Amino acid sequence: MTMMILDALAGLGLFLFGMHIMEEALKLAAGNQFKKLLRNFTSTTPKALVTGVVSTAVLQSSSVIALMTLSFISAQLITLKSGIGIIFGANIGTTMTAWIVALLGFKVSIGGFSLLIMGIASLLTLLFSSRPRVSAIMQTFVGFGLLFFGLDIMKEAIEGLTKDVDLTTFKQSWILIYVFVGLFLTAIIQSSSAVTAIALSTLSAGAISFEQAAMVAIGSNVGTTMTIVLGALGSSNDKKRLAIVHVGFNVITAVVAIALFYPIVALIDSVVSVATMPIIAFALFHTVFNLLGVMMLTPFIERIHTMVSRRFATPEVTVMKYIHNIDPAIIDVAILGTQKESVRLLKNVVKFGLLISNVQPAEVLKTKIDVQTILAKNPEPITFDFQKAYEKNRDIEMGVIAFLNSVTQHQLNEKDSKTLDALLHSVEQLAYASKIYKDIYRNMDHIAALEGEWALQLYTRLRTTAILFFRELVEGVKGEKELDVSAMLRAATQEHDFLIKHITQGFQSHAMDKQSVAIMLNVNQAFYLATNALCSAVEMMFPHAPEEKVL
Repeated sequence: MTMMILDALAGLGLFLFGMHIMEEALKLAAGNQFKKLLRNFTSTTPKALVTGVVSTAVLQSSSVIALMTLSFISAQLITLKSGIGIIFGANIGTTMTAWIVALLGFKVSIGGFSLLIMGIASLLTLLFSSRPRVSAIMQTFVGFGLLFFGLDIMKEAIEGLTKDVDLTTFKQSWILIYVFVGLFLTAIIQSSSAVTAIALSTLSAGAISFEQAAMVAIGSNVGTTMTIVLGALGSSNDKKRLAIVHVGFNVITAVVAIALFYPIVALIDSVVSVATMPIIAFALFHTVFNLLGVMMLTPFIERIHTMVSRRFATPEVTVMKYIHNIDPAIIDVAILGTQKESVRLLKNVVKFGLLISNVQPAEVLKTKIDVQTILAKNPEPITFDFQKAYEKNRDIEMGVIAFLNSVTQHQLNEKDSKTLDALLHSVEQLAYASKIYKDIYRNMDHIAALEGEWALQLYTRLRTTAILFFRELVEGVKGEKELDVSAMLRAATQEHDFLIKHITQGFQSHAMDKQSVAIMLNVNQAFYLATNALCSAVEMMFPHAPEEKVL
């Protein structure tokens, strides 16, 4: 008996490991296009539902989809409402596991040649190791074979136990006990698919009745929410809201399934005989009660969204806006979040540079009014807490660097590694530009206070050059015009060289004091260095023309 229990546990271990290999391989095989679909095909509730169904059926893990959805919400790549739709759909998609296990593991029983599948797939994995996508597909079959090999061992062990142990007492137990069995097992194992396999194995061996196995499935549905609850602890408000929705949906669905249990069983029995085809009936029951939950709650998604949005209303105090709750292990989401954080820092530095130039940022970023009008509307130096603004930019830089260090601890392909290096460089350059602007704040005020027409003309030219540069940069990043970094750098170099001569000549012809001339030259050099840093950052952030509006 002890050996049979150990065999059953060994089979469960192989099943879980096979599931893990399949999930990881499918994620690699699907590539970024699959994750783009998950992000982009969610603009309406029906689309979000379909995305949840299809993605979960493909990856064979509602927990993986739930965690991906949490990450996308943290990075503000999808809305909370879209996330709710995905979670609802995932509850239907996850029932595909029951059908696969029921049809191939019990009706067809491919466990007998699972070793052959693993052997051939392993050989092809090695042969195509230079082609990641093909290798990942072969690894999927390795996991597939291992899953059914473990299932076969588990089935045989449980069948052996039923011969040696009197299970009459268990069969006569209060039926609702099995709801808690399913919930507890799923919470511990962290895999509803494994619990489904256990329920099917014990049902196939006659150790439990169909009704008891069905109750295990209901409990397992609730237990699987533990993954998303753990993923939301200490996270953003939207992640906590989505966790509430997930738990609420699965609990309500379970309560309804229990309340309507016997009518549902009768309906299934009229389609598939529960007595003669309990395995298929179990898979059908699993699908029907999840589908019932989705049909019942989908019409209320808008109301659910409004209700949970009122929860956790306290503003989140965090320096980072997009990456503070992203899992660094989900590489493409981490990259997207870092890109959004970098663009946010770029916008901050542009505003900072305009304020240093004594120009209200909104008049350059949000209007098309001409430069002379902008200058006329901003005749006086702007007073603001420049040190606080600089420290905010520096904190964003340090947060992004710390996050990127976490991301690089995971396995990266060459493309992702280069992208992360480029983002790191761009953030460092933006922070450098921010420091330059901070250092010349007092100098710009000094130039503004100088008397004489020549000094006023120089001050106006510095501000005009800054406005024109920032406007061209922002329009290029927004995609409103071609982003020609080389042309901007050439113009900046010409202006820098011209002003050196102009300031030197002014010192000689307008009897300027040495301190003022030194400050003018310093400001000219500072604007030039900051311009170079910003151009370098933008060039690394957008090696190609921006695909969408980012500012």
